[in-house]
Amino acid sequence: MHLCFLGITKAISTDLISGWLKAQRKSSSFYNLSHPVLDQIKRQSLSWCKVETKFGGYVSENWIAYCLVYKYVHQLLSKLTEDDDVYIDPPGVPLSQYNLKQRRAWLCARKVEDISNKSLKKAVDKKFLEFISLPPEECPPIIQPVASKATLEQASHMIICWQVCMSRIMSLDQNPSGAQLLDIERHIKVFLTSVDVFDLTRRDQATKKDMKVPVWRRKQNFLGLLNFRDTIREMGPLCPLSELDLKGEASIKHLKNKINHGLNGNWAYNAMKKYFVEKSYKFALGACVRDVTNGLAGGEPGSCQAMMEVATEIANQASAPSTDSDTNDDDAFIQVRSQANYKSHKDEATAMRRLEESEFMSGLVVDDHLYLVIKTGGMNTYLEIRPVEFHLEVCGAQYFSYTTVASSGLESSRFKSCSEHFLLLPLLNNDGSVPKGKGRDGERNFFYVITSGWREISRSDRAGFVLRLPTIPGATY
Repeated sequence: MHLCFLGITKAISTDLISGWLKAQRKSSSFYNLSHPVLDQIKRQSLSWCKVETKFGGYVSENWIAYCLVYKYVHQLLSKLTEDDDVYIDPPGVPLSQYNLKQRRAWLCARKVEDISNKSLKKAVDKKFLEFISLPPEECPPIIQPVASKATLEQASHMIICWQVCMSRIMSLDQNPSGAQLLDIERHIKVFLTSVDVFDLTRRDQATKKDMKVPVWRRKQNFLGLLNFRDTIREMGPLCPLSELDLKGEASIKHLKNKINHGLNGNWAYNAMKKYFVEKSYKFALGACVRDVTNGLAGGEPGSCQAMMEVATEIANQASAPSTDSDTNDDDAFIQVRSQANYKSHKDEATAMRRLEESEFMSGLVVDDHLYLVIKTGGMNTYLEIRPVEFHLEVCGAQYFSYTTVASSGLESSRFKSCSEHFLLLPLLNNDGSVPKGKGRDGERNFFYVITSGWREISRSDRAGFVLRLPTIPGATY
């Protein structure tokens, strides 16, 4: 999973697509538009879609979630504006009068070795001294970025191919058949081909020999995909080997909430200190509970009983976040901290209002039908969402209008045993903003659906609409 998500998904986002956007001066625009979109998904607090709004502290579970909503977020690529700042040297200011910020920017613009936007004063000053006494004509020039000049269609195709490829790998829950293995291998090769096409114009500009090599051949993570068919045949589904399972990286979830300020300074020490202080507190409190319990065993508990109940509850709490089946969402704008599989609604009117206002919503998938959960008086009722009319396809994601059907008399056992959940994502406005209020730009509401099983609602010539693994537009299946 490191190979797929911290490796390839991250490389596509922070290297290939990021470099492509920077060359067009659209990087800032993408960040500004994608941030509120990711924030809305994050507010759902879904245990199976843990997106973050910043890339700095991402671990595999965050990149898995980002890959899951890849096609949705990258619809923004067609809505961007050229508003990145272009660096120029401060006019009329000699190098000797540059302040620290200007020195760092001057070195970064020339891609001086070992210098980045985060370099400290000592490192910046040491490097800058090598150039400060040189005449202007001998100073290195500003380096123009060498990046892909792929078309929007080629960039979108690469993103779609990767999300479709990963859906086939992550959805496996049992040993695959020979046909499934061939299907996975075929999609891997289609993805690598899309990367090669995207990377072609960058290679044509490269001057260094190693940079003329296709990116999928230079990066071992991309090459490693060619071994996936044999690896899955030998080891079975790979998803249980990720941090989504109780093995491998699962311990990361105990530390992530202790990393609050990025990976700067003594972040590792501070995170571990917070973790062990919390554990020590709980161990000490547990010991106190046992001592007090033993002391009260032969006498009257008196006023200590209430304290005992509270202390016992705290001492027995797990340090991992809750993964209960649902979270009651009385206020759509309150960010719930505990992780859940879906969000419920306090009544049907509230659910309908949120649907009409194009809000991000989640629920249950039962027998390939989508249900919102209504919690009223301790009882659950269900509101089915049915696709009615196809609207359009953007970046491989298909958007539909929906109708709702009140579901009564359904067997509760079917819902209690539900293992798949969905996320309803509204079509963004023409300017890339998140819809607010009724309708999208005054039009009807249209949504894209992705599930925890990596399936989505798609058009079907036979059945009208089906819930299935995503496909590559134009490909034959």
